[in-house]
Amino acid sequence: MDKNSIIGFVLIGLLLFGFTFWQSKQYQKQAAIQAEQAAEQARLDSIYYAEHKAELDSIAALQAAADTLGAVLRLRPPSTRMPPSRAPTRRRGPS
Repeated sequence: MDKNSIIGFVLIGLLLFGFTFWQSKQYQKQAAIQAEQAAEQARLDSIYYAEHKAELDSIAALQAAADTLGAVLRLRPPSTRMPPSRAPTRRRGPS
């Protein structure tokens, strides 16, 4: 290996190391931003729930009643109606 090859490999190594270091910093910043956004969303959700508690509770009660009704309807016996019969198919062409 000559001097230029060694310099090239060293520069490529430094470039890869620098990019990896820079990406880890960017990832940490993005994680911090997402954590702040999640905390703010949780705060806004709790405020909304406190302001609309009666509405949300009545919706939950309606959903529970619908689920109960759906479970009762699924317990009924299956229909006794027979499926339509199929006529035998004919083969076309010489047999």
